Amino acid sequence: EIPDLENAFSVTTASYDYCESVIEKAAEKGEVDFLPLADMEMLFRETVRWMLRLTADDENKKYIANLKKLLDKIMEEQAASEPPPEPMVPPIPGGIPSVNPAMMGAGPAPMIQGGNPIG
Repeated sequence: EIPDLENAFSVTTASYDYCESVIEKAAEKGEVDFLPLADMEMLFRETVRWMLRLTADDENKKYIANLKKLLDKIMEEQAASEPPPEPMVPPIPGGIPSVNPAMMGAGPAPMIQGGNPIG
C-alpha cells in the first residue's frame, strides 16, 4: 500500500521537520524518545532554541522542564557515540626524544657536545 504522502516530511526538510516533531512531543507530552539516526547537532541546537524562546514566559516552566529532559537525553546519546579517548603513550625513559631536522628536510642535524653546537 502507498504511504500517505500528505503527512510525510518533505525530502529537503525531513531532518528539520523530524527534529521539530521530537521537540514538540517532548515539550507537550514529556516524551523524549527519538530515532538513533536523528541529526543530534540539529536536535540539540533546536531544543536549546525552543528553551530560550519559552523562557520569556513564566507559565512555560512545564515545557522547559520537559525540554530539559530531552536535552539531557540528547547529551547522553552524544556522549555515548563519541569514540573513547586515545590511550596515553607511556613516557620514554630518559626524556622526550629530539627531532632530527635532517629527517624533516631541514638539512643536516648540527653536532652537539655538552649542550653546545660544534663547528
